[in-house]
Amino acid sequence: MNMSMADFEKMANNPIAHVAFEALDHFRIVEKRLPKPWSHLDAEKFLVHAKAISSKFDLNPSEWKPDGLELKILYLFSFQCQGVFNPICAFFGGYVAQEAVKAITGKFTPTNQLFYYDAMEVLPAFDPSKDLATFDDYKNKLGVTETNHRSDGLRICVGEHMLDKLMYTRLFMVGAGAIGCELLKNYAMLGVGTGKEVKGTK
Repeated sequence: MNMSMADFEKMANNPIAHVAFEALDHFRIVEKRLPKPWSHLDAEKFLVHAKAISSKFDLNPSEWKPDGLELKILYLFSFQCQGVFNPICAFFGGYVAQEAVKAITGKFTPTNQLFYYDAMEVLPAFDPSKDLATFDDYKNKLGVTETNHRSDGLRICVGEHMLDKLMYTRLFMVGAGAIGCELLKNYAMLGVGTGKEVKGTK
């Protein structure tokens, strides 16, 4: 399996990410749907598929520790596979466009490997060895229930508390050129600064 590394601090993440995407395909074939957001039951079914697939890539599920990286990635992947984190979407849009230009012009060598990129550091803290035991409380505290709002995709990824922080963030940006316009697009998609002012506050 030939993989292109995007982040050398997360080299162990790529094989698990590959297993996760294959497991998602298997889940969708068997269940005729995707895992429901933050469904413990669906995550356990997803994990069965992931463990069965992992042996093809020289991974041994029996060595995965309850508080280890592998289970954390797989659980969060199942919980959030229907979520949308817009800055990552923007990143991959630019990446795909760049690869298309490479292929058309022949000027640079296109990526000829599997490529995975993650932003695990922005996701909620989750420890399967602790949080699964009190999962309903953890889920309620995080606030990931969909509300039929345009922010539901992001809410699935980061939770209500982080959404509130983004909505009430005060931000002043100077300039909106080549880089700034991309930043403004991401700020708008994340709902930055869209919180309504409450009377009596500044």
